[in-house]
Amino acid sequence: MTMPFFYGWVIVVIVMLAGVLAAGVSNITMAVVLKPISDDLGWSRSLTAAAVTMGALFGGVLSPLFGPLADRCGPRVLLPSGGALVGLLAIGNAILGMALGLFASAFATTEFQAVQFMPAFVLPQILLAGLLVPRDRMAALILRLIYGITGLMLFRNCSTF
Repeated sequence: MTMPFFYGWVIVVIVMLAGVLAAGVSNITMAVVLKPISDDLGWSRSLTAAAVTMGALFGGVLSPLFGPLADRCGPRVLLPSGGALVGLLAIGNAILGMALGLFASAFATTEFQAVQFMPAFVLPQILLAGLLVPRDRMAALILRLIYGITGLMLFRNCSTF
């Protein structure tokens, strides 16, 4: 039997309906657990809702990337691989955090000094990740920063005379 339209559209409509129903259940569940999660994390309800919204948006943005991968590899390969990747990232994060903590504690004599080391570890990771400035333009930016810092040092040295 041939259909008067492409059968793929039937699948698209069914998936959309399933997504709408799943979102409805998810929203009801979130309404129940929003206050306990907010209280537990110490976040406001709007910040918790914003985190859930960002998770949904990232899921929507990343689904076209991981959909073809799931079609090619299948869930029997993709789900354990994803779990293993998350586990390895968690172990790497723990090792890096421990190493940086030991490094800071080697130089800090008080807890306040250890907290002062935090920008020295966090800021370079944010700046060098390529989120704010693309990596291919980073060398020119660093060169301009060096010029600015050199100018400030010269100005400081001139003002002491």
